[in-house]
Amino acid sequence: MSLDALDNLNIGSLVGKPSRAQNTKDQLHIDLALIEEDPLNVRLVFDEDKLQALADTIRENGVLTPISIRPNPDKSGHFIINNGARRFRASTLLGLKSIPAFIDEQHDEINQMIDNLEREDLTPLEIAQKIYKLANHEDKAKRLKKEDIAKRLGAKPAWVSKHLKLLEMPEKLKFLYDMKRCNDLEALYAISSAYKKYPHQIDKWLDSFKDSSDIITQQAANAFLNKLKEKDKPKAASPIAEQDEASVDRASRPDNTEYEAAEAGENFDSNDNAGTKDRSIGQQSSNESFKSGHDLKFISISLVGSDEQHQQITQQLQEFLKQIEQQYPTAQLELQS
Repeated sequence: MSLDALDNLNIGSLVGKPSRAQNTKDQLHIDLALIEEDPLNVRLVFDEDKLQALADTIRENGVLTPISIRPNPDKSGHFIINNGARRFRASTLLGLKSIPAFIDEQHDEINQMIDNLEREDLTPLEIAQKIYKLANHEDKAKRLKKEDIAKRLGAKPAWVSKHLKLLEMPEKLKFLYDMKRCNDLEALYAISSAYKKYPHQIDKWLDSFKDSSDIITQQAANAFLNKLKEKDKPKAASPIAEQDEASVDRASRPDNTEYEAAEAGENFDSNDNAGTKDRSIGQQSSNESFKSGHDLKFISISLVGSDEQHQQITQQLQEFLKQIEQQYPTAQLELQS
């Protein structure tokens, strides 16, 4: 849910709070020296240019809409602002002595937040920080659960959770956010959520926006993150890929001698007692074949390697053939090179 969707917030469904009209008393003029801003004020940033423009308007027309205040429980005769901090600051900027106000003792921090949301007057991060303060109030009795905050605001719990995730916004994203290059809730949430898994890729991507005027939209963020996720998916190995992998594996073995045997007649393991543990299997040669007659069995072996390696393998094969002859006395075996 983005700020553009705040019109859908069911503000009128809030329960347990009397209507604002029931709490409005006669307009008063209160000495500015007796009024303090709420330390838990939702608004974190005051645009100086807009504040000066408001002051100029007040100079010409006065404060047309009274601010809302409540008694300060810690200072008798003093008040805390419920709503109207900008009007208060602009009046102070002009050096005014008093300001029109009405007292609303039923106004709480949620109502203050609603007032700003109705005017679309809060940034995503301001909303996030206010939600955090409500959920982690110094007075444990006043702490609100995320579900309760969502209900009071007429929003879904997911909307509250997404805003809270912005408090984990990575530094480079925060920089672009402050530069008003990314203010979309969904984009901010998606990037902040994925940052733990893809920190280096996201940092590099965010760097590409520093010297451009492009805005990071929800669509752009999702497209980038989807590409990262696609790269993480295991790819199905094709027969060709498997063959290439096997070739690489063979090439990386310590002994680069290649051999291949085509077996006929009795099945046997060419590795048994042959002392050829480090040999690697190479690609098939045109010489590799076997022929069988009534009395003859042929085994063709191709050896690719240095003369020294060829000699070692030949000796090992001769010893192997002797072992076969001992096991099968009727067999007549001969090694030809």
